[in-house]
Amino acid sequence: MFKTTKKVISILVSVFVLSIALFSCQNHNEYYEKEGEEKGYDGPVEMMEQVFDQTQDPSLHRIPTERMMTAREITRSLDMFGRQTTSGYGNWVERGPDSDVAGVSGNARGSTKTGGATSGRIRAVLVDAADPSFNTVIVGSVSGGLWRSTNFTSSNYTWTPVDEQMKNLAITSLVQDPSNLSIIYCSTGEAYYNADATKGEGVYKSTDGGLTWAMLPSTSGSEFNYTTKMVCDYLGNIYLGTRSGLKRSTDKGITWTTITPAGMSSRIADVDISSTTAPGRLFVTGGIFTTQSFMYCDNPAAASPTFVSPATPFPSYNMRAEVACSGNVLYALPVNNYYEVPTIYKSVDGGANWATTTTATTYSLTNGQGWYDLTAVINPSNSNEVIIGGLDNWRSVNGGGSWSQISYWATGGVNYCHADQQNAVWYDNGNKLISTNDGGIFYSTDKGSAYVSRNVGLRIKQFYSVAMHPTAGTNYFLAGAQDNGTHQITSAGIGESVEVTGGDGGFVHIDQNQPQYQITSYVYNQFRKNATSGTNTWTNANLSSSTGRFINPTDYDDNFNVVYSSSSAGTYRRWTNPQSTTTPISEEVVCSGLGTNMISAVTISPFTSNRVYMGTSGSGPSKLIYVNNAKLAASPATGIDITPPGIPTGGYISCINFGSTENNIITTLSNFGVNNLYVSTNGGTAWTQVDGNLPDMPVYWVMFDPTNDLKAIIATELGVWTTDNLNGANTAWLPSPGFPQVKSTMMQYRSSDGLLAVSTYGRGLWTQSANTVLPISKFEMSAAWVGNGARVKWSLEATDPGTGKFVLQSSVTGNDFADVVQMNRSHAIDYQYDITNISSVNIFFRIKFTEIDGKVTYTNVEKLSNNKNAKKEMSIVNIYPNPVKSSFTVNYYAPVRGVATYTIMDVNGRVVLSGRNLAAYQGNITFVENVNTLPAGTYILSIKLNDETSKQKFVKL
Repeated sequence: MFKTTKKVISILVSVFVLSIALFSCQNHNEYYEKEGEEKGYDGPVEMMEQVFDQTQDPSLHRIPTERMMTAREITRSLDMFGRQTTSGYGNWVERGPDSDVAGVSGNARGSTKTGGATSGRIRAVLVDAADPSFNTVIVGSVSGGLWRSTNFTSSNYTWTPVDEQMKNLAITSLVQDPSNLSIIYCSTGEAYYNADATKGEGVYKSTDGGLTWAMLPSTSGSEFNYTTKMVCDYLGNIYLGTRSGLKRSTDKGITWTTITPAGMSSRIADVDISSTTAPGRLFVTGGIFTTQSFMYCDNPAAASPTFVSPATPFPSYNMRAEVACSGNVLYALPVNNYYEVPTIYKSVDGGANWATTTTATTYSLTNGQGWYDLTAVINPSNSNEVIIGGLDNWRSVNGGGSWSQISYWATGGVNYCHADQQNAVWYDNGNKLISTNDGGIFYSTDKGSAYVSRNVGLRIKQFYSVAMHPTAGTNYFLAGAQDNGTHQITSAGIGESVEVTGGDGGFVHIDQNQPQYQITSYVYNQFRKNATSGTNTWTNANLSSSTGRFINPTDYDDNFNVVYSSSSAGTYRRWTNPQSTTTPISEEVVCSGLGTNMISAVTISPFTSNRVYMGTSGSGPSKLIYVNNAKLAASPATGIDITPPGIPTGGYISCINFGSTENNIITTLSNFGVNNLYVSTNGGTAWTQVDGNLPDMPVYWVMFDPTNDLKAIIATELGVWTTDNLNGANTAWLPSPGFPQVKSTMMQYRSSDGLLAVSTYGRGLWTQSANTVLPISKFEMSAAWVGNGARVKWSLEATDPGTGKFVLQSSVTGNDFADVVQMNRSHAIDYQYDITNISSVNIFFRIKFTEIDGKVTYTNVEKLSNNKNAKKEMSIVNIYPNPVKSSFTVNYYAPVRGVATYTIMDVNGRVVLSGRNLAAYQGNITFVENVNTLPAGTYILSIKLNDETSKQKFVKL
């Protein structure tokens, strides 16, 4: 059961700068207790508290999400470089799941396509009005990107991911331009001040019905980072609610004007329009965690729009209000200071006057989460029929005269629809209905009387953890999911999972010596165990519902069969009989060295029996310690302090791992604003920071390469990264090619066949052989003029000396390379080749290396110009193709490493697109620019690196 704590209040005060104590709400568990059941989904508050602890900048005491835009830019640039230099690596296998069913001990719900399959949290949904069959639907998940279905109403519906670059964005709203149905807009950034709110990157626009997307440069400023809702009027004017006011664009997103009504809070909570086929009346509610107000406007596109307050308003609280409209009929759901909707209000005169309807529910409509999940929609063909969503969905068919519950998240038998309603859409003249929530998307053809899942194929599960069966080649994984239970995954590729235990799914373990013994976890120190091989019958082992962290860090000793976990401040918990069917035996052990902090990471030593390593976070100094004889140590136990110097108070140690010996230790912190990676070669006596070129972002997990202690793999806020040389401040990290740029929470390695599994928070589970994750080290080349020819030099270090073939390639454009000569690799590291009588004005070289197993790797590209004695300057080599229809590749030469800025100007000198690109090395750099939103015409691309600028014209068709 959730309890309001001083810590939660302090977090909310520091983040929101509010004077009220927030989140005094109850969670789903209380509802379950009323029903006499045990398992359940949890509210978002506890998760947000933990995310705050994990990722806050300790010096700021807040989460600086604004840094994620820079981190994404660096990641995308390095990802392109990595794909050029490590082609053939990154052979990731996506495991999904693409659907799920409930097991014996899972949450009670329907199953398969016609029942209750779930995916993940979805806030944005759009039914494509350009499709008269109503089969094209686009959804935006909170952390899994945009997905599109073109056969949504079919029982054999399918989903396709739309835009990989938007995969880690919080998508909040989708809207279609009624004046041009090919144009769709997408806003990003969670605006409701949740402590884990994901910052957006402005507004994206599609001009081809949602197939491709580009960010509107006019929305790159911070005022567009947190958005609530967009609408378009019949002329295609856009109205966008943000935390920085009400924004309007009358030129399809090229420019914006702030038109926040006078006297209204700039924290816009909701925006609606009465009609998109006539001028329409615009409705706006302001106030998020501050005084609410509601106003309407009949000339919103005017230079100075006139907003009017209602003559008889609905009550104003200090929270938020959700409004639904259909013509002149409106319903309002004002949320009070207890995060509830005490009364639903209705207007029949376009918002001028409001009156109460009957009480909506016999118990809490929103379950104390009205600030977070709330929606209301009116049947477009019958304004007396309205659906409101909070915890579940409720409907009135008599204009608010009475309400009945139409969906149930907890019963499992009657019209299942997952909890926490985020959005709903009536369409097809009110004959069809879509509801989205924390479990995905659900569809009804009878106005909500019966829902069916439309989640099969949406691979957006938010996993905290993963465990693997120890037997080589076995497809058996456990993974714990936010708000969607713990899943058993057995497919060789993408396939269905079984939700074996319910509630939030935390850390999971499979005994590596006796794999029939398996453990999943719920929240805090509440576990489930399965000791019968081949079955999905799990029994509860609830050690404590009040100690530990919400998603509690744990580790399992495979040799001595003990579970160690975080418990109260200054203690660890040991569970000594997890394989027994009798009452669980566990105890809290006070441990010196932990101080007043709680454990944030725990790892069993693979070398010393009964030695357990623990990392901490809290109000006291963050510590990394180990405890000897941890299974039997009496309380208080002695903790040996090996904390790396420089870790600040509030630093959240997220992972501890080992290399080939116990002397080789590597540890991570998941905060912003800190050094995230430390490595020791002497058992923790001395440490070296190895962040290198890694962007400022959370790092959640780490492991050494299984064959080399100088190489490492990390799981970060933006996917998996690797390095082939842990070299202090000079450590060079690259994103692993082929892995999505999404929050990655845990990695597990199987020594029997070298398989690496990675859980992600938004794109499910991924695997590949750990031997192919890391790039070949030091594969670099240089070229220089020698007389009328050139000398090309390169070096290569790899794990299989003496195998493979080199091909020297050249190009006069920098794009189309041809083979010059092929050479077999010897045992040498350094190589060279001389080319005579070069007649080209400019020439580019690179080396292609093919390993014996077929994997292909490329070096950097080197350019030689005809002026052999001239200083190499930054220059645009070419734009290809030119003219361009939708996107082109830019090839430019970088004389030094750095961040290049680029702009695209029209013939009038107006900047229409802009961005940044990381020159990760000296040499030829490429990037791709999407210009499909630009009108046909002539443009100028300008790239600046340090003080050097180069320009080139191109034509947009």
